[in-house]
Order: sequence, then structure tokens, then C-alpha cells
Amino acid sequence: MVKRYPHTATFTLQGSTSKVNGRTQEGTQPSFTLKVRYEPSGAGSYVTNSSGNMVKLSGVLYAKELPQKVTENDEVTVLERMYKILRVHQYQNNVAIWV
Repeated sequence: MVKRYPHTATFTLQGSTSKVNGRTQEGTQPSFTLKVRYEPSGAGSYVTNSSGNMVKLSGVLYAKELPQKVTENDEVTVLERMYKILRVHQYQNNVAIWV
């Protein structure tokens, strides 16, 4: 039987800072795991990030939904490789994450 989301990805979100008694404290880096489908891109594929820069595309992750907000520059580990998230797009029935 074919699985729609055969891979497991671990998302590591950027740590946040907060003010406690007037002092800045570094937050923790929350993470979560999710079932995804990873499709590697062909050689020489590029994508434009939100800053307008062209960056090399490693592949695209597809998931049914994201339980937490994921933004650019968060990290994801899939198939024992770590990638930076370049772009996230929420479609009606699934999510595409360019890495």
C-alpha cells in the first residue's frame, strides 16, 4: 500500500526572547514532529525568498497541516538531513514547505 506521507520531519522553531524584570532572556527552541512527503528538486532549481534573493532549492515537503506556525529560517530535519525553510504556503487541503 502506498503511503501519502511516508517520511517523518522534525521542525525546530526559532527561539524567542522575552523580558523578565526588565532583562532580556533567551527562549527555548520549541520543536515538533510531523508526517510529511519529501520530494527532492532537480539540480539547478532556485526559489526567491521573501527578501527577494535567489536561493538554491533542495526540495519540497508536503504535509496535511501544520500544528504550529512555521516561518522562514526555521529548521527542519528529514531523512537525517537538516534544511532551512525557505517558504511556506498553505493550500486548502495541504501545506507545501520549500527547503
